[in-house]
Amino acid sequence: MLAPEVNNNDYPPRGLERLPPPNFPENHLHYCARIRTRILNENNQLIIPDGDSLVPTGGLATFNNAGGLDASDDVSMSDSSSSTDSSPREHEIERDATPKRAYLLLRTLSDAIHGRVWYGRVLTRNSPQEEWRMTAEECAIKEMSWESIRRGRENQLAEDPQIEISVMRYLKQYHASFTQHGGQISAQQAMIDTNIMMPLDFFYDQTFVYSIMPFCNGGDLFGALEQRRSFTEPEARFIIKQILDGLEWLQRAGLCHRDMSLENLMIDNNGNVFIIDMGMCIRIPYEGNNDQLRLTEDHRTRNRRLTFGGRCGKLYYMSPEIYGMRHFDGHAVDLWAVGVILVMLLTGNAPWERPVNTDEYFHHMSTNANLTITMRDHWNLNLSAEAFDLMQRMLNPDPRERLSLNQIRAHPWMDMNLLMVNPAG
Repeated sequence: MLAPEVNNNDYPPRGLERLPPPNFPENHLHYCARIRTRILNENNQLIIPDGDSLVPTGGLATFNNAGGLDASDDVSMSDSSSSTDSSPREHEIERDATPKRAYLLLRTLSDAIHGRVWYGRVLTRNSPQEEWRMTAEECAIKEMSWESIRRGRENQLAEDPQIEISVMRYLKQYHASFTQHGGQISAQQAMIDTNIMMPLDFFYDQTFVYSIMPFCNGGDLFGALEQRRSFTEPEARFIIKQILDGLEWLQRAGLCHRDMSLENLMIDNNGNVFIIDMGMCIRIPYEGNNDQLRLTEDHRTRNRRLTFGGRCGKLYYMSPEIYGMRHFDGHAVDLWAVGVILVMLLTGNAPWERPVNTDEYFHHMSTNANLTITMRDHWNLNLSAEAFDLMQRMLNPDPRERLSLNQIRAHPWMDMNLLMVNPAG
């Protein structure tokens, strides 16, 4: 049974003023020393590892001040100190500093836009007299060069590390406040609750800014699809449910990701899916005061406005309104990308190169009333009618007719009583 014809009743009404995305406040970073130091390994042996360790010294600076960037500093979020470091690039290790956690850089995992990502381990100690001790806790450390960040700003790159740090810290605060955890919950548990990557720490030194996160040992979903070629419908249903759970938290927090893709979905060995890479996120504008980030409010209850911005994200996943640089709704563009992700999970192929009618495949699929026949002929697929129907409704070029998150969940293909299979087994 297919879903009845319904309009997206979540889309902002016509005629309302378009508003720019509100700014994010700037946060503080901890200065760190990058040093080669002795540690106790898991066998309680004192060693000097091959990799450097990032050891916080206690100094704080705002992002722009830390990087020597030419920008005014905004007020920091509520969990950050109000003081800034007057000489952020001239620290030495403070003898009376008592950091409890440090991070060991072990090997490079991948390149990143402004640097690279390291695999690391968390180090702990209880007092300055103790040696650092290696724990079993794994982490990923995104190392981003200040020089590259500066060039990115000059070239107006859409991905901004400052925004990514602001978003991740805000989401961690939001989750703690909204769920009344009081900030005592671990990053790992917050990730399980939200299906969103959460931060462990943010450090900087004279050369780099470091974003430190829990390590996801399953890699990204793009790599998993390359190995599998495609997923079964029960497996895809399991994955899409988690992506929608993560998007619901972003919508609650008043955020639009703008770069949802298989590459920006990490998985662990238990099959948990986490949304990552928040550098293109924007705050969604609402009717009324948008000056403050509201940590205890479900923003879905507010009257959302359309907004605007440049073309950003990966072409495969980009909605027609983003590609055409038109006004857009933050919810609708993220859900379009999830529709593309669903197509790719089930078929192993991107549906088109770019979302414009000059692209033959996009024109054919977006104008054909029966996507089932079109896709079966194109890829020789044998999927359920419900799967084809859901894909067609999620990929409606008119965002007013595109399914909302709740409408996707209510679709027969997403019925929670249907079989869901964890691809991780």
